[in-house]
Amino acid sequence: DEKLSFSQRHATLVEQVRSLEEQLEEEKQKAVKAAKDQSIVVEQLEERITIAESDLAREDLRREVEEEQLVRAKQDAEEELISSQRAHAEQVLRLELCLE
Repeated sequence: DEKLSFSQRHATLVEQVRSLEEQLEEEKQKAVKAAKDQSIVVEQLEERITIAESDLAREDLRREVEEEQLVRAKQDAEEELISSQRAHAEQVLRLELCLE
C-alpha cells in the first residue's frame, strides 16, 4: 500500500509540476506578447509625438511669417501715410505761395 500510495503521490506531483510548467510557459508567452504589444503602442505614441512636434514647429514658423508680414505691412502703411502727408503739405505750401 505504501508503494502504491507513494507512486500515486509521485504521479500526482509529477502531473502538478507539468501543469505548473505549462501554466508558466503560457504566462511567459502572454508576457512576451504583451511586451510586443506594449512596444508597438510605445512606437505609435512616439510617432504621433514626432508628428505633433513637427506640426507645432510648422505652425510656429507660419505664425512668425505672418507676424513679419504684419510688421512689414504696418511699416509700408506708415511710410505711405508719411508720403501722403508730405505731398499734402507741399500742395498746401504751393497754394499759399500762389495766393501771395
